[in-house]
Formats: sequence, structure tokens, C-alpha cells
Amino acid sequence: MRTSVKVDRFRRAGTRFSAATLLTLTAALAAGQEKPPAAAVVQEQASATVIEIPVNVIGKDGNPVAGLTAADFELFDDGKKQTVSGLEVIDLSKPPDAAEPVPAAARRLWLMVFDLTFTTPSALGRARDGARRFITDAMTANDLAAVGTLSVDKGWKLLVNFTRDRHQLNYAIDTLGLTGTLGQMGDPLAFVIVPPGPVGSQGGVSAGKHDLTAEVRDLQRMQKVANDDQARGRVVKLLDSLGGIGRVLDAARGRKHILFFSEGFETRLMSGHMAGGDRSTSLSQDLSVAATDTSTPQAMGDAAAHGEVWKVDSDTRYGSSATREVLTAALSQFNRSDVVLDAIDISGLRAEGDVTGAYTAGSGIGKAGTGADALYAMAAATNGDFVRNANDLGPELGKLQQRTGLVYLLIYQPKQLSKPGTFHALKVDVKAPGARVLARSGYYEPRPYRSLSPLERVLAAGDLLTGGAKSNEIRGSFLAIPFATPSDVLQVPVFLEIPGGPLLAGDSGAQAVVQIYIYANDSSGTLVDYLASEMTLDLAMHRSKLEAGGLKYFGTLYVPPGQYGVSALVRNGTTGRTGVFSRSFSAPEIPGGAPLVLPPVFEEKPGGWLMVRGNPRADAPPRPADYPFAVAGESFIPAANPVLSGDAVTPVAVVAYNFGVSEKPAPLEVRAEVVGADGKSQPANVAVSKRSDIERGGGRKVVLDFKSQGLPPGRYALKIAVTDPASKKAGESSSPFEVR
Repeated sequence: MRTSVKVDRFRRAGTRFSAATLLTLTAALAAGQEKPPAAAVVQEQASATVIEIPVNVIGKDGNPVAGLTAADFELFDDGKKQTVSGLEVIDLSKPPDAAEPVPAAARRLWLMVFDLTFTTPSALGRARDGARRFITDAMTANDLAAVGTLSVDKGWKLLVNFTRDRHQLNYAIDTLGLTGTLGQMGDPLAFVIVPPGPVGSQGGVSAGKHDLTAEVRDLQRMQKVANDDQARGRVVKLLDSLGGIGRVLDAARGRKHILFFSEGFETRLMSGHMAGGDRSTSLSQDLSVAATDTSTPQAMGDAAAHGEVWKVDSDTRYGSSATREVLTAALSQFNRSDVVLDAIDISGLRAEGDVTGAYTAGSGIGKAGTGADALYAMAAATNGDFVRNANDLGPELGKLQQRTGLVYLLIYQPKQLSKPGTFHALKVDVKAPGARVLARSGYYEPRPYRSLSPLERVLAAGDLLTGGAKSNEIRGSFLAIPFATPSDVLQVPVFLEIPGGPLLAGDSGAQAVVQIYIYANDSSGTLVDYLASEMTLDLAMHRSKLEAGGLKYFGTLYVPPGQYGVSALVRNGTTGRTGVFSRSFSAPEIPGGAPLVLPPVFEEKPGGWLMVRGNPRADAPPRPADYPFAVAGESFIPAANPVLSGDAVTPVAVVAYNFGVSEKPAPLEVRAEVVGADGKSQPANVAVSKRSDIERGGGRKVVLDFKSQGLPPGRYALKIAVTDPASKKAGESSSPFEVR
């Protein structure tokens, strides 16, 4: 579940509160609680299961078919016709809209997988060039991408989780985890392969083109010449690993496209020759010659070369060969998990000196182009595209993006599901003559968290952070406020308040494992800083306090001035219960910017929470920091979700920057009002109890004693206006609170 809290922009105009601020506050207070969860593939709502199926409908001309309604679709679950209860149309070609984000189930996710077994160094270089161009030119603002490698010896490895951070993606493409890189740093969710931060900054590392020739040649030399049976075993192992990728990707919502960069393997190792003629003759045909009869080998070869796999009759081309059976068995997981494999043939012309460039009997790597049949078959088995030249990857995948840019999201409610892990076959028909339907072949009933593999848990956590919660099992509060530091970055203390009851529900063990992940991204999606903490709590000692109150986590992010979004995930590592929180905030210029008043901070009463402090990430550069929640030498703990009693007197800290610094500054003038959920305001009952001297960055602090006596139970906002009587500079801000 995602929530955005707007940090107001501050104005020079007097102490009068702006209409825009009042409107924002009224809307926030009327909403009261967090927004409903973002769309999910399978989600629970009031004991009813909602299934969402993204569908692409492609016409005879290869373009998406627009203008369809729910009445144009027929849906079958395990052969039984279902009622489509809703339809949402999403155009992924349009710019992202923060107010109406793309549903998680309709997203387009690109996983770039580099084959390190059936690939030569020069071909791998072409693959990396093509992947970089895809990230730069073809990936849209609505898309997410990930990078992985596949080899017979080491299996399948995820280098970077699905993200919009082009800096992390490019670094993963440049290194492929083969050089002496920093690895995935201290980030358990694999969003980080290189220190985060703007490129060229203290924290960021510039991506460069690494020469991987020696590393790839070493890998190839390890694959000793073998007989056909041994080489055939390597092919089977590779296909099994591919099938495993398809299975774990079910943990991520959306339409997944695997861009598989490979030179392929010789199909003779598994099936001998293609049905209908001599294999070498078929491969030597001129694929550039167009043919009108798509049943001929020449026409099918031409269609395959152009990635138009829907024009090819696979039975005619391959017959019922063993290759097709193995491919179907391994890749059936792809359609089940809404995954498409787009095969990229990177063979081209081999460079002189490639140690594996010439065909070696039993190696599985054939002459240039001889692996194309296997790659084509992989794409065909998953309704994917086949691209012959990685150097033309951008234009070819641009066509693919155009075909898949219009998504129809079908929604229906099946009967209560009761067998976790069971697969249900789906079929989608559309009333559009000659149109081709691309949709997943089915879905799995949700499995218990304990049965998920480690990689599925990583992908599921990343999916929640980027796509929003399916249903927030842990509802808490989240606070993030920027403060000045001596360096060119701001420190942003973050507080998470996690109620103990939902966190520990279903956990009967003696210890509880709590995982907390927090990520800050700029407006382009680049990761700037993150926190990752895992803690083990002794429940024999702390259960009663946790259940009565909860866990309060404190950590610090560092960001340069700018606009940011922060996402946080809290998970019980035993039961898998999760909570997802998000905020947006502005990190202003301090000092030197416009007059700034931070949102007023309510002081927390001591004793209600089990306090935990998160350690800085392992790869973070040393940075000066202090605890900013202190006035006149006395520190306090802020409340992320202030809840006051009707007769309470609560200290509230007000922090102001950029109001000018003089040797003897005049005390700041502070005015406070209370705004109700109906938008009506009244003067707040406050009195100044403390003031600080000039602090770091020219900051000035004031503590107000706020009396909430007389306020009926409900949600309110405390609005603060600050004026410097000497310079007449002014600013304003606000924070919500609740009276019970």
C-alpha cells in the first residue's frame, strides 16, 4: 500500500496560509488513512480472490487492436467460462501519471539474460552493446528492467532486480558480475550492484565499458570438449535453468519479457535434423527473400528472421521432434508465469582470435548462425520474438513495445481457492476477427511464504516496493524529514512505527526475524541511498512490549537537494507478513535556498515502543551526522503518527532554515492554527517553551507546548507560519495529528 505525503513548498508571501496548502491539508485529513492497495495479479479482498489478467490483442497488421470492451472478451478458467467483472485499458506509451500509476499487473518487465555458456567473447560484446541501447533508447518510463546471467556451471544469477535505475542496469550490463565488481553491496534485494548515488558523486560510481574477453574465454575453456552425450547434457541443464527462471518470475506482477542473448546450440544434439528436409539446406536459404506462402521452408525462415513467429507453423518446421518436446517442457513455466522469451541471436561474424569461434565437435557451440534454430524454437514456444542481430536490438524491440503497449486488464473473481500452488489453466478469446491474443496460460494459487525459494522472496519483495502492496498486512507510520549537514548532502532521518500485533501475528516462535528495507530514488528512478536491516528479536523478553505497542525503527538516508520518493518494506522473515510504505519529499538547498520551515515534529511519549536503530549501509562513504531531534541540548523522539488525548500538552519542534543569520538574530515569530477534516481552522493553543541558537546550516529551532484540550476526537493538521521580523522572510508548513 503506497501513500504520498506532500512536503509543502514555502513562499515568501507573509504569514497568511495559502489556499493550495489548505486544499492539500483538507484532502489529506479527509482521506485519513492510507490509500487502498495497488492492483495485484492475485489479491485478497474481504475473503474474495481477485484475478487480474493482462492481455495484448494484436491485429493482422501487427499493431494493437484498440477500442475493445469487456463484452468483446471471453475468459475460461480450467475450461469453465467465467464472468469478466471488470476491464481496465492501459496505454503504456503514455507518460507516467503519479496520480494514477500503472497497475502492477499491467506493467511490462524486461529481464535481460546473458548466456555465458553458448556465447563467445566477441558475441557477448555485441550483446552488451545492444542491451545498453535498449536501456537508453527503447525502455520507456513505465517499464522496469533487470539483468541476469545464465551458465551451465553456475546456473542462473540475478545481478539487478527489476528497477528503473539505468545507472545500476548499465553497470550490471557492463560487468555481468564477472569482473572484480563490488557485487550486490549490502542490499539483500539486489537493487544495488554499484554504490548508489548520482553518477560522479561521492557515492555513485561511473559505469564504463569493461573488457570481459579474458573472463569469458576462461569460462569457455572450462567447457572441455566432450562427446555428444555430455554436450547434450549441458543443453538439457541450460533449458532446465531457463524453466526455473520462468517459475520464480511468477513472484513479480506484470508481463515479463526475457531478452535472452545467446548464440544458441546445435539442435542436432537433441533431435538430429529438422523435419521436412536437410537442416543445413534450410539454414543456408536466403532469409531476406520474402515469400507469400508461409508454409514453405523459405517463407518460414524469412518470418523467423524478422521475429514474426506467429506466421510460422511450428509443426511443419519442427515436427514432433525431441527438441520441441524438451523446449516445451522447460518453457511451459514461462506462459504459466506470464513470461515471454524474446531470443536475441548474437552470433554475427566471429572475430579472429575467439578461442571458441570455430565449431568444435561435442562442444554444443556451432558455426555462426547454427544456433538460430534453437533460439527460434525457444521464442516460438512462448509466443516471443526472434531477433537475428543484437546490433539492431533497439528498432526490433521498439516494434515489440509498440505491439504490447496497449494492455487490457481483465478482472474476475473465481470461487474461493483452497489448494496453494495449484495451477489453473486460463484461455482468453476475443471478438476481433484475425486478431492474435497474448495472455498468460494460467495462474498459480498463492503459496505460503515458507515454501518460497530465496530468489522468489527477493523478487516478491522487490515487486512490492516497485508496484505497491497487494494487501498491507502490517499498517504503520512513516516519517522522513531532511536536515542540513556540513557536506553537500542532506541527512534524512527516517522513522518507521510498526505495530507489534500485526507484525507478530502467526509467529509462535521464541524469536522473530524482522527485515526492513528503505530506498530513496530521485525523479528519474535513480537510486540515491538505501538502508537494509535484519534483526532477531527475543520474544521471551520483548513479546509483551511489542504486542502492547510495537517496534520503532530509526535510520538515516543521505541525499543531495532535489525531489525524492522513499519506499519502505517491513517483513516478518518467518511468516512473510509485510507492510509497504512510501513517501515523497523535497530536499531543499540548505543554506542558500528559499526560506524553509520543516513540518512540525510532535514529541513522542517515552516507553511506548521498542526502539531499534539501523546501521549505515556497508558501502556508504563516511559522512558527518548528528541526531537532529534536539533543542537546547535536550533530545527527544519524534512521533511518526501523533495521537493525542484531549487534555494533552505535547511539545512540538519547529525547525526553520534560510531565514538569514546575524550576530544577534531577533526571535522568530511563530503562529499556529489547527485545521479540521472539514477544512475549517481555528487558532492553536501554543506557547513557546524553548529556542535554540543558530545551528548547522543556519538552522533555528523553536519548541512549542501545544494544548489539544477542547478538540473533539478526530483527525487534524497543525499549521505553522514563521516570520523573521528583521528580514520579513516567511515560510509555512504543517503536520497531521489525531485526537482520541
